[in-house]
Amino acid sequence: MTAFITFFKSVIAGFAMCLPIGPLTIIVIRKTIQYGKHRATIPAVGSLIADIFYSSIAAFGISFIAEFLNKYSHYFQVTAAMILFVISLRILQKPISEFTQKKRGKLSAIKSFSLGFFLVLFNPAVLFFMTTLLTAFNISPDGFYTTGLMIISGLFIGELLWWIFIINLTHWATGKLGKQAPVLINKLSGFILLILSTIIIIKSFIK
Repeated sequence: MTAFITFFKSVIAGFAMCLPIGPLTIIVIRKTIQYGKHRATIPAVGSLIADIFYSSIAAFGISFIAEFLNKYSHYFQVTAAMILFVISLRILQKPISEFTQKKRGKLSAIKSFSLGFFLVLFNPAVLFFMTTLLTAFNISPDGFYTTGLMIISGLFIGELLWWIFIINLTHWATGKLGKQAPVLINKLSGFILLILSTIIIIKSFIK
């Protein structure tokens, strides 16, 4: 019963961890509009795989890895910000016609998966936010593998539910708003990504 409660709380924590709309969510929204629901899941799956790494640290308390990530978090964050900056410029430079047509055969699955994977992997703040949420839900590693696996699987399913929700919501909204939805959401996402990446880069140099 205790293991089930831990699992259930971890599912809620995994879903809650995705609620702040971040760069990856914006990218998944873009790909849902431009390529359709199925291909939009590719970067989401990449992020889920990367999150297994951080959830393992949080669940089993691997302190030396956490210390390494914290030590070099500045470089990881700057790298991620540079990637986002380039992506945002590419979004804003694309002609409107590219946003109003669905593309079925031009999306590289490997590149899309890698984008989701490395954006999460290069953001050690995920570990901090994850452990904060686990603490808030009174979930703490006890050194047992069963508890650790419950936490990891719960976080994974919670995040998976988030991506299913956001992808289907975007698909529904696009159908309701018509042809202007791709243009508006893509351009808006480009500006948001540009602002976020610029802020991160500036803050890294101010420090």
